[in-house]
Amino acid sequence: LKCVNEGSTHGAVNFPEVDMKMDSNIETHRVLITHYNKPGVMSAINNCFSEVKANICQQFLNTKGSIGYVVVDTDIQTSATVKEKLEKFENVVKVRVLY
Repeated sequence: LKCVNEGSTHGAVNFPEVDMKMDSNIETHRVLITHYNKPGVMSAINNCFSEVKANICQQFLNTKGSIGYVVVDTDIQTSATVKEKLEKFENVVKVRVLY
């Protein structure tokens, strides 16, 4: 259930384990990104958020072999724009807007 509600992959066997707590003190917007574990991919992902003037409040990344998984909380609603941009990156496998 934590996977569906928070994007947690804790206990995953064949996928990077990520378990980031939700910050209840501020309203954040969470985006889940599965990507290929290659140099420069995280820089491109973070730049995408920067381009839309979103501040990354929290971020948790883990990799396993050739796959990376990152959970990103931002301070503003940028989900649709960021998702559209990230889905165009060749090294991004899947983008899910959680809330």
